[in-house]
Amino acid sequence: MVAMAASAIAAGVQDYASNGGMSVATKVRTVDCIGELFKLRCLMAPIWDFDAIGHQLGRESLIELCGATNDTERAIVDELVNTVMEVLRKAVLAELH
Repeated sequence: MVAMAASAIAAGVQDYASNGGMSVATKVRTVDCIGELFKLRCLMAPIWDFDAIGHQLGRESLIELCGATNDTERAIVDELVNTVMEVLRKAVLAELH
């Protein structure tokens, strides 16, 4: 799910670069992915270290799927995964308050 959300965010960056903003379809995909990730976190967090698992498996999945082989590509993957996890943390904090 982290890799899927990161992919949606990457699509949003591409939309912004080419069109000056995210398309509605990309916005919906991104929100849906973050929403599903939020639900998954709620289920897993009491038992496991969700953030660590999300970072590790999200990064590994993106590297495998995208074929990130050099340091620059891995840095992009890291930034995407960090962005997903930061958005998720903000959603969790918003829910708590």
